[in-house]
Amino acid sequence: MRKCPWNALAAPLLFSCAAGCAGLSGPDAFRLEPTAETCSQQWASASAPELLPCGSLSAAGGGRPGTGYVGAAAAILLARSDELSNGWGLDLNYTHNLGESFSVELSLGAAGYRVERPGLSGRLSTVALGAAAQWGRPLGAARWYASAGVGWWLNDLSGLGGAEVGDSFAALLAAGAYLPIWGRGSLALELRYAISTAEVSSAEDLVLDAFSTRVNYVFLY
Repeated sequence: MRKCPWNALAAPLLFSCAAGCAGLSGPDAFRLEPTAETCSQQWASASAPELLPCGSLSAAGGGRPGTGYVGAAAAILLARSDELSNGWGLDLNYTHNLGESFSVELSLGAAGYRVERPGLSGRLSTVALGAAAQWGRPLGAARWYASAGVGWWLNDLSGLGGAEVGDSFAALLAAGAYLPIWGRGSLALELRYAISTAEVSSAEDLVLDAFSTRVNYVFLY
């Protein structure tokens, strides 16, 4: 009689014991959670669309419910008004997936511009609170998305002849792409347009409309 090698029996026996200790049985004993590596392979494969979405690589614009990311972003602001110089922006953000194609983003940020009016000049600083709804889909190993949201801007104006500026409501539109970099760290590149007008005491209202290019480094959970 031919003897069966011991290692041919040991591997399945050990696997079955581990599954039993974990309380798994039947098909569940052989089901593994997707990792960042397997998700990258699945997203890159057009032959396995049924395997989407993978939670460990799904972020902006939806993914496996309960997953998402936290991020830190920097932006260059291109003001539409001739009274504002181009500015800068920084923000911290949190995104949570509600479905395969839908997520929500909350953000807290700061921005700064130089204000120039005839005979007056000053510095505008803004603390921005934002909320946006995102919709997106996988594109190879990447993910594109579009979003629309609202914001409340806490504005502070210094040096403009003693004039004061009020807080303002903002409407936000954006589109971008989310690119896996390594492991759970990824990069989102975004174009955004913001619409807002702030009241200024003893002067005309200040139009704060601006385009921005935003780079968001995110950590997936």
